[in-house]
Amino acid sequence: MSAAWTTEVLKLRRSPVTRTAFAAMALIAPLFAVGAALLIARGSPTGTGSMAGAKIAGMVQGTGWDAVTAGFGQVVSVLWLLGTGIVAAWSCGREFSDRTLGQLLALPTSAGRIAMAKLGSVLVWAASTVVAAAALTLVGGAAAGLGAPTVDDLRSLGTGVLAGVAAAWLALPFAWVATVGRGYLPAVGALLGVVLVSQVVVLLGGGAWFPWAVPSLLVGTGGETAAVAVSPVGVALVVVVGALAWGVTVRAWARLQLM
Repeated sequence: MSAAWTTEVLKLRRSPVTRTAFAAMALIAPLFAVGAALLIARGSPTGTGSMAGAKIAGMVQGTGWDAVTAGFGQVVSVLWLLGTGIVAAWSCGREFSDRTLGQLLALPTSAGRIAMAKLGSVLVWAASTVVAAAALTLVGGAAAGLGAPTVDDLRSLGTGVLAGVAAAWLALPFAWVATVGRGYLPAVGALLGVVLVSQVVVLLGGGAWFPWAVPSLLVGTGGETAAVAVSPVGVALVVVVGALAWGVTVRAWARLQLM
């Protein structure tokens, strides 16, 4: 591992921002997924059971492990975009806000390589966290008395993991916003704006091609019809957006100068 990677991994590991964000993500996803399944099991549309369960049943399809995996996929597709976006924005923006950019630019390692280490370490942390969240979901489901998951259940949970990784990949543009905005606050604002726009685009029927909406649609947030409507072009746009963000962020860092 290069010096840049080692340094950036250590920064993330020791940062309260990173520890809080990823720990919260790893706990919220399984709690929501297992909790949703338990509420659905107690729910009843006639009012004889839990009304909260009846409401959750309208958002999460299925019962038992089906509800767990569906709930897991839906929450990680949004939570990993928000959480990873905040961490990516902080990782790049803190160097401006904390006035440490001059120290970085004085290092023998190029700023472009430092940027690649920043983005790569954020993605590794995000991917590791979604895998940990999936493992906690399995443990939580078994502890809640749902029995052993089937192969199909594990496959659905794996789809949720991929949705989380895709959402983290789509968070990379906010590292670029933090770079050109010379701080993490502009990136946080852009992140919240994209989340709101995603909701509007989905309501208007354009979610199948809007990259930030694709992961959540694929895991069933909008129902089966919306999931089927996502074309290979929509999936390709997810890959392109993350790759483009990686490229422009590295380029922006490579051209940084002290002002």
